[in-house]
Amino acid sequence: PNGLQAANHLTESLKNLGIEMYRFKTGTPARVDKRSIDFKTAQSLKNRLSKDIKAVGVFVDEDKKYIDYYIKNNIIDIVQLHGNEEPEFCKGFDVPVIKFFNPDTFSKVDEYDTDYFLFDSGAGSGKEFDWSILPECEKPFFLAGGINKDNLRRALDEVKPFGIDLSSAVETHC
Repeated sequence: PNGLQAANHLTESLKNLGIEMYRFKTGTPARVDKRSIDFKTAQSLKNRLSKDIKAVGVFVDEDKKYIDYYIKNNIIDIVQLHGNEEPEFCKGFDVPVIKFFNPDTFSKVDEYDTDYFLFDSGAGSGKEFDWSILPECEKPFFLAGGINKDNLRRALDEVKPFGIDLSSAVETHC
């Protein structure tokens, strides 16, 4: 089955798991990244989500107008910027913004004024990285990068993130 067919019971499953946000990787054509979806698929998935679950659009170095199109059409509730976006670009969206940082960019955290940060290995490999190198910050942040059933409790206890971003380590590709 394709991802859309697998999403038939999406809302019920997410609510049962206590999931509060669901990410849509958009922009990058599916032929380049098999986790990417187009606008029509994102719209269909959003329509299946409970109003209690926030849809997060993941964008990598996209044009602001492209991102605004998803916002204005009520496809996403939160923007996640997962590329090399400059601090000024991250401002001015009508929804909350999550900015991604990896170990190579942790030193730039203080330059950004977004609602949330996301700290990740950046590789999409599903591999855990050394959490002791995370930057100190007052802003709520998500932890990503190899979080799975074996290290989830340790991540919550040791790092104390606002949220956990589960992706490569737990996903399957239908």
